[in-house]
Amino acid sequence: MPDWAHGMRIESVNPTFDVFSVGKLIWAMISGQSYLPHNHFDHEEYDEFNLVKMYPDDSSMEMINSLLANCIVDTEKKCLPSAGELLEQIDELISYFEQGTGLLRDDNERPCKICNNGVYSLYANKDNEKIKKFFGYKIGDTRDLKILACSNCGHVQLFHCMGEQDPPAWREINKEK
Repeated sequence: MPDWAHGMRIESVNPTFDVFSVGKLIWAMISGQSYLPHNHFDHEEYDEFNLVKMYPDDSSMEMINSLLANCIVDTEKKCLPSAGELLEQIDELISYFEQGTGLLRDDNERPCKICNNGVYSLYANKDNEKIKKFFGYKIGDTRDLKILACSNCGHVQLFHCMGEQDPPAWREINKEK
């Protein structure tokens, strides 16, 4: 039961209560644990409940934590309003996983979609000399470009950030570098 539901009358129960409970159930199924105190799956002081910390080699855990951050919350306003919306987000995640999509972090292994034998690794990031060599000139500002190359066939994937801030998948990399 979510914290915000304590003391409420049965007439006040709404779909967010179920979304909260399903979020905790998803966490329990993935973690293999049966107890998650309140909404502490991603709080720094409770690292033992964080899926990213529990499974550091699985990049999909960051995306799952993002889903859970919309379910296992401390106030009803932060919770997804319905099971239908939760299902839409789960379907989107499943689609990403089926396509082999992952975060663009340097430590994530990304199998090549062309040859199926190699893995993509970071060829160039930001405005280093490899980008000058690859394109013949400097591109944009210092944070807007990533080039990944397959270790086997050389296939290249180019990613460009168009917004004011780095996309969520890039933030952790840029903090570390």
